Amino acid sequence: MKYIITGWLLIFAPALAPVQLKAQSNTIEDEEEVENSFQFKPGIYLSFQNFIENNPIPPENIQTDRNPQSRDFYFQLFKEGSVTVSQDDSTFSIKTTDLWGYANDKAVYASRSLFKTFLQAREIDEHPFAKITIIGKICLIYYIKTLSKDIRLQATINAKQRPAEFILNTADGKIYKATNSNLTDLLKDDPELLKEYNKTREDQSIKFYIFLKKYNERNPLVLKG
Repeated sequence: MKYIITGWLLIFAPALAPVQLKAQSNTIEDEEEVENSFQFKPGIYLSFQNFIENNPIPPENIQTDRNPQSRDFYFQLFKEGSVTVSQDDSTFSIKTTDLWGYANDKAVYASRSLFKTFLQAREIDEHPFAKITIIGKICLIYYIKTLSKDIRLQATINAKQRPAEFILNTADGKIYKATNSNLTDLLKDDPELLKEYNKTREDQSIKFYIFLKKYNERNPLVLKG
Protein backbone atom coordinates (compact mmCIF):
# COMPACT_ATOMS: atom_id res chain seq x y z
CA MET A 1 0.00 0.00 0.00
CA LYS A 2 1.29 3.46 -0.84
CA TYR A 3 1.68 6.08 1.88
CA ILE A 4 1.00 9.21 -0.17
CA ILE A 5 -1.02 11.93 1.51
CA THR A 6 -1.67 15.22 -0.27
CA GLY A 7 -2.34 18.58 1.31
CA TRP A 8 -5.88 18.80 -0.01
CA LEU A 9 -6.70 15.41 1.41
CA LEU A 10 -5.76 16.44 4.93
CA ILE A 11 -8.12 19.38 4.58
CA PHE A 12 -10.88 17.20 3.12
CA ALA A 13 -10.48 14.40 5.64
CA PRO A 14 -8.74 15.45 8.89
CA ALA A 15 -9.03 11.93 10.26
CA LEU A 16 -6.31 10.81 7.87
CA ALA A 17 -3.60 12.82 9.59
CA PRO A 18 -2.14 9.78 11.46
CA VAL A 19 -0.74 8.37 8.20
CA GLN A 20 1.71 11.23 7.70
CA LEU A 21 5.30 10.05 7.84
CA LYS A 22 6.89 12.07 10.61
CA ALA A 23 9.30 11.63 13.44
CA GLN A 24 7.67 9.76 16.28
CA SER A 25 8.86 8.56 19.66
CA ASN A 26 8.03 4.96 20.47
CA THR A 27 9.49 5.20 23.93
CA ILE A 28 6.62 6.99 25.66
CA GLU A 29 3.04 7.75 24.80
CA ASP A 30 2.98 10.75 22.48
CA GLU A 31 0.25 13.30 22.92
CA GLU A 32 -1.00 13.88 19.37
CA GLU A 33 -4.75 13.83 19.03
CA VAL A 34 -6.45 10.56 18.21
CA GLU A 35 -9.76 10.40 16.40
CA ASN A 36 -11.82 9.10 19.27
CA SER A 37 -15.32 10.10 20.38
CA PHE A 38 -15.29 7.50 23.17
CA GLN A 39 -14.15 8.00 26.73
CA PHE A 40 -12.08 4.96 27.57
CA LYS A 41 -11.30 4.18 31.19
CA PRO A 42 -7.55 4.07 31.92
CA GLY A 43 -5.98 0.74 32.71
CA ILE A 44 -4.72 -2.47 31.13
CA TYR A 45 -6.69 -4.93 29.01
CA LEU A 46 -6.16 -8.63 29.54
CA SER A 47 -8.27 -9.41 26.46
CA PHE A 48 -10.13 -7.91 23.52
CA GLN A 49 -13.32 -8.34 25.55
CA ASN A 50 -11.94 -5.94 28.17
CA PHE A 51 -11.38 -3.38 25.42
CA ILE A 52 -14.77 -3.69 23.73
CA GLU A 53 -16.51 -3.57 27.11
CA ASN A 54 -14.41 -0.59 28.25
CA ASN A 55 -13.53 -2.62 31.31
CA PRO A 56 -9.78 -2.46 31.98
CA ILE A 57 -7.97 -3.31 35.17
CA PRO A 58 -7.59 0.20 36.65
CA PRO A 59 -4.21 1.64 37.68
CA GLU A 60 -5.11 1.35 41.38
CA ASN A 61 -5.31 -2.45 40.94
CA ILE A 62 -1.80 -2.61 39.52
CA GLN A 63 0.83 -3.42 42.14
CA THR A 64 3.70 -1.01 41.52
CA ASP A 65 5.67 1.74 43.24
CA ARG A 66 5.42 3.89 40.09
CA ASN A 67 3.18 6.94 39.95
CA PRO A 68 0.15 6.25 37.69
CA GLN A 69 -0.10 9.99 37.01
CA SER A 70 3.34 10.20 35.39
CA ARG A 71 3.38 10.63 31.62
CA ASP A 72 5.48 7.52 30.99
CA PHE A 73 3.82 5.34 33.65
CA TYR A 74 2.87 2.48 31.32
CA PHE A 75 6.11 2.54 29.36
CA GLN A 76 8.18 2.24 32.53
CA LEU A 77 5.77 -0.34 33.97
CA PHE A 78 6.01 -2.57 30.90
CA LYS A 79 9.82 -2.43 30.87
CA GLU A 80 9.68 -4.76 33.88
CA GLY A 81 8.43 -7.55 31.61
CA SER A 82 5.40 -8.46 33.69
CA VAL A 83 2.57 -6.80 35.59
CA THR A 84 1.09 -7.85 38.92
CA VAL A 85 -2.58 -7.02 39.37
CA SER A 86 -5.40 -7.57 41.84
CA GLN A 87 -8.76 -8.69 40.48
CA ASP A 88 -11.77 -10.44 42.03
CA ASP A 89 -10.04 -10.96 45.38
CA SER A 90 -7.00 -12.58 43.74
CA THR A 91 -3.54 -11.40 42.82
CA PHE A 92 -1.62 -12.64 39.80
CA SER A 93 1.16 -11.65 37.41
CA ILE A 94 0.96 -11.55 33.63
CA LYS A 95 3.70 -11.06 31.05
CA THR A 96 3.61 -7.74 29.23
CA THR A 97 3.51 -9.58 25.90
CA ASP A 98 0.37 -11.44 27.02
CA LEU A 99 -1.63 -8.24 27.57
CA TRP A 100 -4.12 -7.21 24.89
CA GLY A 101 -3.45 -3.52 25.40
CA TYR A 102 -4.03 -0.54 27.64
CA ALA A 103 -5.58 2.92 27.77
CA ASN A 104 -4.41 6.13 29.36
CA ASP A 105 -6.34 9.39 29.53
CA LYS A 106 -5.33 10.27 25.96
CA ALA A 107 -5.41 7.16 23.80
CA VAL A 108 -5.76 3.37 23.50
CA TYR A 109 -2.87 1.07 22.63
CA ALA A 110 -2.87 -2.52 21.35
CA SER A 111 -0.10 -5.04 21.90
CA ARG A 112 2.16 -5.57 18.91
CA SER A 113 2.11 -9.27 19.76
CA LEU A 114 -1.44 -9.32 18.33
CA PHE A 115 -0.05 -8.89 14.83
CA LYS A 116 3.41 -10.37 15.31
CA THR A 117 2.89 -12.72 12.34
CA PHE A 118 2.94 -9.63 10.09
CA LEU A 119 6.08 -8.11 11.62
CA GLN A 120 9.59 -8.36 10.26
CA ALA A 121 12.23 -10.11 12.32
CA ARG A 122 14.61 -7.17 11.99
CA GLU A 123 12.14 -4.78 13.62
CA ILE A 124 13.30 -3.23 16.88
CA ASP A 125 10.65 -3.18 19.61
CA GLU A 126 11.24 0.03 21.54
CA HIS A 127 7.71 -0.13 22.96
CA PRO A 128 5.60 -3.32 22.76
CA PHE A 129 2.35 -1.43 22.03
CA ALA A 130 0.95 0.52 19.09
CA LYS A 131 -1.59 3.33 19.20
CA ILE A 132 -5.12 2.83 17.87
CA THR A 133 -5.23 6.10 15.93
CA ILE A 134 -8.79 5.79 14.64
CA ILE A 135 -11.37 4.21 16.92
CA GLY A 136 -14.58 3.02 15.30
CA LYS A 137 -16.27 -0.18 14.26
CA ILE A 138 -13.14 -0.70 12.16
CA CYS A 139 -10.13 0.67 14.03
CA LEU A 140 -6.85 1.78 12.54
CA ILE A 141 -3.65 0.85 14.38
CA TYR A 142 -0.63 2.89 13.32
CA TYR A 143 2.95 3.33 14.41
CA ILE A 144 6.43 3.95 13.02
CA LYS A 145 8.47 0.78 13.11
CA THR A 146 12.24 0.97 13.42
CA LEU A 147 14.32 -1.49 11.42
CA SER A 148 17.69 -2.76 12.54
CA LYS A 149 20.63 -2.17 10.26
CA ASP A 150 21.32 -4.93 7.77
CA ILE A 151 23.88 -4.26 5.06
CA ARG A 152 22.23 -6.87 2.81
CA LEU A 153 19.04 -4.82 2.77
CA GLN A 154 20.52 -1.41 2.03
CA ALA A 155 19.63 -1.68 -1.63
CA THR A 156 15.93 -1.97 -0.88
CA ILE A 157 15.60 -0.01 2.36
CA ASN A 158 16.22 3.72 2.11
CA ALA A 159 15.50 4.59 5.72
CA LYS A 160 15.55 3.01 9.17
CA GLN A 161 11.91 3.85 9.83
CA ARG A 162 8.78 2.64 8.08
CA PRO A 163 5.05 3.06 8.78
CA ALA A 164 3.09 0.05 9.98
CA GLU A 165 -0.70 -0.01 9.79
CA PHE A 166 -3.28 -2.60 10.75
CA ILE A 167 -7.06 -2.64 10.98
CA LEU A 168 -8.98 -4.12 13.89
CA ASN A 169 -12.48 -5.43 13.27
CA THR A 170 -14.31 -4.80 16.53
CA ALA A 171 -17.04 -7.26 15.53
CA ASP A 172 -14.73 -10.17 16.32
CA GLY A 173 -11.40 -8.73 17.47
CA LYS A 174 -9.49 -9.92 14.39
CA ILE A 175 -6.58 -7.88 13.05
CA TYR A 176 -5.56 -7.51 9.41
CA LYS A 177 -3.00 -5.61 7.41
CA ALA A 178 -4.35 -2.20 6.41
CA THR A 179 -4.87 -2.96 2.72
CA ASN A 180 -7.67 -2.07 0.33
CA SER A 181 -8.37 -5.76 -0.22
CA ASN A 182 -8.91 -6.37 3.49
CA LEU A 183 -10.98 -3.23 3.84
CA THR A 184 -13.34 -4.22 1.00
CA ASP A 185 -13.90 -7.59 2.70
CA LEU A 186 -15.04 -5.73 5.82
CA LEU A 187 -17.22 -3.35 3.78
CA LYS A 188 -19.35 -6.25 2.59
CA ASP A 189 -21.72 -5.83 5.54
CA ASP A 190 -22.57 -2.38 4.11
CA PRO A 191 -23.47 -3.21 0.45
CA GLU A 192 -24.39 0.37 -0.42
CA LEU A 193 -21.03 1.72 0.72
CA LEU A 194 -19.20 -1.15 -0.97
CA LYS A 195 -20.95 -0.27 -4.22
CA GLU A 196 -19.84 3.35 -3.84
CA TYR A 197 -16.30 2.16 -3.08
CA ASN A 198 -16.17 0.09 -6.27
CA LYS A 199 -17.39 3.01 -8.36
CA THR A 200 -14.94 5.53 -6.93
CA ARG A 201 -11.92 6.16 -9.14
CA GLU A 202 -9.45 7.48 -6.62
CA ASP A 203 -5.85 6.77 -5.75
CA GLN A 204 -5.93 3.51 -3.79
CA SER A 205 -3.95 4.85 -0.85
CA ILE A 206 -6.33 7.80 -0.50
CA LYS A 207 -9.42 5.70 -1.14
CA PHE A 208 -8.60 3.44 1.81
CA TYR A 209 -8.78 6.23 4.39
CA ILE A 210 -11.81 7.94 2.85
CA PHE A 211 -13.89 4.77 3.00
CA LEU A 212 -12.61 3.70 6.40
CA LYS A 213 -13.88 7.05 7.69
CA LYS A 214 -17.19 6.71 5.81
CA TYR A 215 -17.76 3.20 7.11
CA ASN A 216 -17.25 4.24 10.73
CA GLU A 217 -19.59 7.20 10.28
CA ARG A 218 -22.32 4.94 8.83
CA ASN A 219 -21.68 2.07 11.25
CA PRO A 220 -20.82 3.58 14.64
CA LEU A 221 -19.02 1.55 17.24
CA VAL A 222 -21.17 0.54 20.19
CA LEU A 223 -19.21 -0.48 23.27
CA LYS A 224 -20.67 -3.48 25.08
CA GLY A 225 -19.94 -2.19 28.53
